[in-house]
Amino acid sequence: MNCDRAELALSERMDGERLAPRVEHALDEHLAGCSRCRAFEAGARRVRDGVRFRLAEDVPNLVEPIMDRVASGTAVRPRPRVLRPLDEQRSSPRRRWGRRTGSTPGSPGRRRELARVGAALLAGAIVGSAVTGTGVWPGRPPSPAALAQALPGQVLRAATRLQDYHARFAVTEWHFQQRLPLRHFTVDVWLSAPERFRLDVVDDTPYPDARWPRNDLSLIVNRSDWYLSGPGPCPARAYPNCPLGGRQTRRVDHRIPFSEAAPMPSDIVLPLTTLADANRLTVLGRDTILGHPAVRVALTYRQASPLFAFLHLGGAWRPFFPDDRVVLWLDDMSWFPLAYRVYPADEPERAAWALRQGLPTEPPGHDVFSARVLSFDQGVPSQDTFAIPAGPATSEGAHTVQLDDVPGKIGYRPVIPTDTAGLHLYRVVIPPGPSGQPSDQTIVAFSSGLAWLKVRETHSWHGEAPFGPVSSLAERVDLPGGGAAYYEPATGKLGRRLSIHAPGLDLFLESNLPRDSLLHVAASLPVVSEIPPSWSQQPSPGGSAERLSLRQAVSRVPFPVSIPQQLPAGYGLISTELVQVGDVQSLNLYFAQQNADLEGQIRLHIEPGTELPPASAAEQSAVQVGDATGRFTPTRHELEWVHGGIYYAIDGAGLGLTDLESIAESLP
Repeated sequence: MNCDRAELALSERMDGERLAPRVEHALDEHLAGCSRCRAFEAGARRVRDGVRFRLAEDVPNLVEPIMDRVASGTAVRPRPRVLRPLDEQRSSPRRRWGRRTGSTPGSPGRRRELARVGAALLAGAIVGSAVTGTGVWPGRPPSPAALAQALPGQVLRAATRLQDYHARFAVTEWHFQQRLPLRHFTVDVWLSAPERFRLDVVDDTPYPDARWPRNDLSLIVNRSDWYLSGPGPCPARAYPNCPLGGRQTRRVDHRIPFSEAAPMPSDIVLPLTTLADANRLTVLGRDTILGHPAVRVALTYRQASPLFAFLHLGGAWRPFFPDDRVVLWLDDMSWFPLAYRVYPADEPERAAWALRQGLPTEPPGHDVFSARVLSFDQGVPSQDTFAIPAGPATSEGAHTVQLDDVPGKIGYRPVIPTDTAGLHLYRVVIPPGPSGQPSDQTIVAFSSGLAWLKVRETHSWHGEAPFGPVSSLAERVDLPGGGAAYYEPATGKLGRRLSIHAPGLDLFLESNLPRDSLLHVAASLPVVSEIPPSWSQQPSPGGSAERLSLRQAVSRVPFPVSIPQQLPAGYGLISTELVQVGDVQSLNLYFAQQNADLEGQIRLHIEPGTELPPASAAEQSAVQVGDATGRFTPTRHELEWVHGGIYYAIDGAGLGLTDLESIAESLP
C-alpha cells in the first residue's frame, strides 16, 4: 500500500466506512512503518475534532429572517470568520489546493447525508458574506431558484476563462459484481485549454487474485492527436473471465477539432454541458467541501451523463438508471466539481431494471457511486503530460491550414460569423472528402477556454434533408433578425447543432455554447438562410412523412386533434408530422424542452383505430386510461389506448407510467 492509498483509506475509516479486512490489515502495517502517514492521521483527527462534524438535527431556516433584519438595518453585524490562507488563494490567479481530510462531500459513511454546520454558524457565514461583499454573490445571496437560473451563465463565463487545471479524485463504486461489491479508484485529470487533456484512472481495488483484470485507463488528447489505453470491454457478470481480456490501445491522428469520434470528456473539469439548462437543476443549498464554499445541485443521471463520460471510454463499470439522482458539489468561485454522488431513484421501474442488471436491492438513501476531489492545482501542466506514445494509428484525415490559404485549396473563402460569442479563431481544417475524393468542405473552429464552436461549410450539398448530423425531427427555429434553421440539442457525443441552408451553400454549426448564444452566432452569419420546401417531405416505411404546421396538419386529417395540457416542466410542441401509409393518415406531435439536452422528445401518435395493435414487447401491463383499458410497455416507455375510434400512443425516453398517465389524462 502506498501513501496515497493509505491516506484515502484513513479518510474512509475516519468517516465510518467499513474497510475490507485485507485493506484494514495492509493499512495498519503501512502505518506502523510510515511516519508521514501517521502524521497525516494525527493531523486529520485534529481537524475532525476541531470541526466536530455530526449529523445535524432538524433546525429552523433562519436565513430569511436574518436577511430581512440586515436589509432593515436592525441586525447586529456578525464578525465574519475569515480563513486567511483561503482568501489569499482566491486572490491569486493560480489556485492550489493541497490534500486535506476531515470533512468529505458526504456524511460519515455511505449511509448518511452530508454533515451540516449549525443554523447559527450557517446564518452568520451567509450574513457575513452579504455584508462584507465577499464571494461570487455580492450583497444578498440569491434564492436557490435564482441561483439555478444564474448558474449556466456563471459556468459558461468560468469555462471561457479556464486555461490550466490538474485535479485528483477518489472514486468509489458499489455493487459492480456480487463477488466484488466495492471498488476504489484514483482519477487524475490535466487540462491545458482548449484541446490538451489527459485522464488517468488507477484501479486501487484489492481484487481476490491476479486473474481479475484491473480497470486502469489512460486518455490523452494533444490537439490533433488522440490516444486511449485500457482494458477491453467486459460484462460485470463475466468477471474475472473476460472474453476479450487484455489491454487495448487506440490512437487517432489528424483529428478534427472537438471531434465526437475522438472525444475529450471535459465536463469532469467543468460541467458546461451538464449544467447548461437551468430548468433541469435543483439547487439544494450551500456547503463547505475541503474548506471551500460550495453550491450543492441535484439532477438526474440522464442529465448529468456528460459528467460520467469517462466511464464510457473503456473498461467495465456498473450501470446507472437514467433517473438515478446525482448530487453535485460545485466550488462557488470556479464552479469546478468538487464531489458528486449517485443515489438510486425511488420508483418501481428502477427496481425492475436493477433486477435485469443483476444488481442487489439499492435503497434510495444509499449512494452507489461517489467521486471527491483530493487535490487541485491551476498551474500550467508540463507539455510532457500530453505526450502521446508512438504506435499504429488511424486518421480522421483533417488537414490544418491557414484561413487565408483556404480559397487557393478549396475555391472559396469560408463564411465567418461576425458574432462568435467572445470565442477566438482556433483552427481551420479541411476534412477528407468522400471515398478519398478531394474535399470541398471546411471546418472553422473557435474557442476560449473550454467553450468552443465549429462552423462546417460545403457548396455541394444537394440532399433532401439538412446538412450535417441533424435528424429529420430537428426543431425548426427562427433566427434572431430573420432567417430559419434546424436545431437539435446536445447528445452524449454531439454538441448543440444548427443546420442552415442559404443560396449556394450549406452550413452546420456545432457548439457547447448555450442555445441562445448559438442562435445569435448563427444570426450573425453573412448569409440569407431559408428552409428548402423539399426538406419537409421525408420517406417513411411504406409511405411518406410531411412536416407541417399544427394548423395545416389539423386541416388535413379526418379526426380531431388535441394537445396535452399537462407536460413535463419546460416542454412544448416543436414539430408536427403527417404520415401517410397507404390510405391511412396518422399524426405525430413531438414535444421537447427548448433548452434541454440529452432528454429526448415526447411523441404523441394519433390515428383512426378501434383496437390496440399487436404488442411490441414481451413485458407489458394493462392500465386504465379514462374509461379505456390501455397498455404500458416499460422497455419502450410507451402508453397506448383507444378512445372514440381513435388510437393514441405516447412515448418518451425516460418517462415512467405516472408521467405518461398524466399526459394522457390531460388530453381534452
